[in-house]
Amino acid sequence: MCEASTAETIAGTLLAGLRSGKGFLRGSPCAWQWRKSPSPRSAAFWFYALAFLAGILFYLIWGFTYGSWNILRPEWVGAYAVTIILVGFGIVGMLLYRK
Repeated sequence: MCEASTAETIAGTLLAGLRSGKGFLRGSPCAWQWRKSPSPRSAAFWFYALAFLAGILFYLIWGFTYGSWNILRPEWVGAYAVTIILVGFGIVGMLLYRK
């Protein structure tokens, strides 16, 4: 955690940043911590990429384990519903959150 020596130093830095028109985050002594963090957009993209990969891995593991590669067979419809949901949300999410 970033600490300043006194409350007056923090208040003075914040006021100086507001007066200069840069905003209080750029004028604060801890602003470098906020700017270096990954963006929520990047985190969301990687979450959806992970969902996509989980869907592909689930399909492969299920297919090798049970010898079923036919998505349309009624007895395996639940497993493939999970695959379709993971892959579908993964693709749509990656398309929406790409750079």
